[in-house]
Amino acid sequence: MDSSVGFVRSIDGSQSDSQEIPCIFILQQYCSGGNLEDCILRKVFNRFSDTESPEERKKKFRTRKKNHGKSGEVGLSTEQLVSIIRDIARGLHELHSIGLIHRDLKPSNCLLLTPFKSDNENDNVYDREHNSDEFFPSIVIGDLGESQLEGESRLGTGCTGTLEFTAPELIIQGRPVSSSTLPSRSSHTYNEYTFASDMYSLGMICYFIVFGELPFEPQLDIVDLKVRIKNFRFDTEGMIEKHQAMKLEPIDRRIFHLMDALLQPNNDARPTAKTVEETLDEMLINSKPGKKFWKENVDSTLNFSTVSEVNENTNSFTDDCIDGDNVTLSLPAPEENLSTVSTQNLQKYSALNRTIQVCYKLVSMILTIIIFKCTKTGSWLSYMSLILLGMVFKSPADERGKHARALILLAFIAACKKYIY
Repeated sequence: MDSSVGFVRSIDGSQSDSQEIPCIFILQQYCSGGNLEDCILRKVFNRFSDTESPEERKKKFRTRKKNHGKSGEVGLSTEQLVSIIRDIARGLHELHSIGLIHRDLKPSNCLLLTPFKSDNENDNVYDREHNSDEFFPSIVIGDLGESQLEGESRLGTGCTGTLEFTAPELIIQGRPVSSSTLPSRSSHTYNEYTFASDMYSLGMICYFIVFGELPFEPQLDIVDLKVRIKNFRFDTEGMIEKHQAMKLEPIDRRIFHLMDALLQPNNDARPTAKTVEETLDEMLINSKPGKKFWKENVDSTLNFSTVSEVNENTNSFTDDCIDGDNVTLSLPAPEENLSTVSTQNLQKYSALNRTIQVCYKLVSMILTIIIFKCTKTGSWLSYMSLILLGMVFKSPADERGKHARALILLAFIAACKKYIY
């Protein structure tokens, strides 16, 4: 097989000295759903409508007309938020387990494996009915061009990536200096990138997907933006009030406590990617299948293993030194079955959920037959049972149980009318 090379050519296209230059080809998974930033802004919060095609506008207009009178709440549900955050946390867990820091984590670098269809897109809505173990398309982390091994030193004066998603401890105050290198290690006063700085970026992504915006004013001067980032503090109760004031879809309060933990100014106080993943797995597993997460009186206490605790207790990490360099790298020891336990638990949860939904449908059909047997043709009970049976089959999974219980009540009334009266 021929080696992959490039050739130097002159302006007129002729080959110059036949000099071969090695080429590197990067093959990655195809993600047909685009990136998370565009999805949230365009499909969830309906921003940038001026860029839509006439066909898209007509389609949305027809959908709004059809859904006239229904709730106008926007935003993602708890299930969708948990799905997104969990996927990104799992990706970070994988990276951190091999000693890699992403350094440029932001919504535009999070890719959807399949397209997300919002409720405004009518008949093309993302089908949770047939993807009961997925509340949102699976997300993978892309753009590892700025990643580095944990323990390596920064080589530039600025912050890699988008400033808004950069952890405050990495911010160097003032405007970027002209020098392309930082001072010597013995005299530097800046902080290095760490796993915790990635976790702060995840917290800011959480903020973005919950509110559809960032906590900083748009188009700020870079110096002012740095000041805002350094001074930003997440107020849980204040953010809950803001969420309610924006009339967004109600979500589990534990999402706000998770953001508070991830956006801690003290990098040692932030939870690890593995802890976030396990916490969200537990939220999924402990929720009742077919029920919404969000409750007013939910116990919103979350217990996280923080970075400082991991540094003291875990260390599956070992210090190795690379020959020819004085940089000490923190390389992880091999970790077997990285996410096997959480995946098995979620598979059990999904199977249980599917079984319950099938049982609702079967029981509803049996109850409808009983009602028809106990009532006369044309009775209001028979009509009501048919309506409820249709609602059982057409309604979302979390509403199906209510309709099935209403059918039980109708069957009881029908039996009483036949055998008692």
